[in-house]
Amino acid sequence: MTFDYLISYWGIKILGYIQEANPLMMPFMELPLLKGVSFRIIYISLLLLIIKVACNKTQSPYIFNTILRLLLIVQIIPYTVHIVWIYKYFIY
Repeated sequence: MTFDYLISYWGIKILGYIQEANPLMMPFMELPLLKGVSFRIIYISLLLLIIKVACNKTQSPYIFNTILRLLLIVQIIPYTVHIVWIYKYFIY
């Protein structure tokens, strides 16, 4: 997720080629890089902590692993979009 942020930041702020499509991420893109990365890491850590606490209450590591896998699978979508953007940027 942090890698996604860095690629988005690069495409928006450095290249000026893309726009952030996720309305929840738009405020992060307005921050300076280090502050944005720091907040993104905190956000991810809190999300994983909440999931871990919820799964500990059920005493099932299977639930935590399943949720974590789903989050990683969902993250493939923005990575794919970024690869297309980078390809188009360097082609044109």
